[in-house]
Formats: sequence, C-alpha cells, structure tokens
Amino acid sequence: MIKKQTIGFYLLLFFVSVSGINFFMIKPLWNIYLIILLFITILISPKKENSFIAYYLIFISLIFFGQIMKFSFFPIVTYAGEYIKILLAFLLVRTLKYRLVYFYVKVLYVFSVISLIFYFSITFFPGV
Repeated sequence: MIKKQTIGFYLLLFFVSVSGINFFMIKPLWNIYLIILLFITILISPKKENSFIAYYLIFISLIFFGQIMKFSFFPIVTYAGEYIKILLAFLLVRTLKYRLVYFYVKVLYVFSVISLIFYFSITFFPGV
C-alpha cells in the first residue's frame, strides 16, 4: 500500500514539474488531466474554500480583462495556463496543508542532489 506521505511527495514533484519543466509544459494531454482533476476537486471541496478561490479567480479575470482591453489581444492558451497553475497550487495547498513545507524541502533536496551530480561531472570531466 502506498503511504500518504509518498503521495504528497509525488504530488508536489508533479506540481514543480508542470510549473517549469518543458517536457510537461508542451504536452497538452497533461493539461487535460489537470483540468479534469481540478474541477473534480473544486466540486468536492467545502464551500468556504470554494468561495475564496472563486473571488481570487474573479480578481485574476478582471486583470486579464484589463489586459485584453489595453492590448486588444486575447491569448487563450496563456490565460488557460495561468488558471491551471493557480488552481493546481490551490489543490496542492488544500491537499498537503501543513506538510507542504516539509515536502517542498524534500523535493528541492532531490533536485539539488541531481544538479550536483551534473555539476561535478561537467567540472571534473569537461571534455567528455
């Protein structure tokens, strides 16, 4: 059986990956899964949390609307991506709660160890 701690770690790792790793950003299939997951989560979550995220999304929508009016340009992919990132962060904080910092430090530790391996390999074997 998978521990709840392991699920939290992989959920945060997935969030960090979707936020900045190009492999996850260029695959539209990931975005479809995220949208379905986010809508299910928002429908299941308590009303108090839903009202906060609804007000926040309305505020962001007003900012986007102002940009549309100012620049006469409507980049739907950019706006959808921003909504997905905001809702995914909401899902992550709602799911992990107080364990978020603990898992975030673990994810950063894993990435730093991986980057040190590449750093030392480039430093000590520059021509290879």
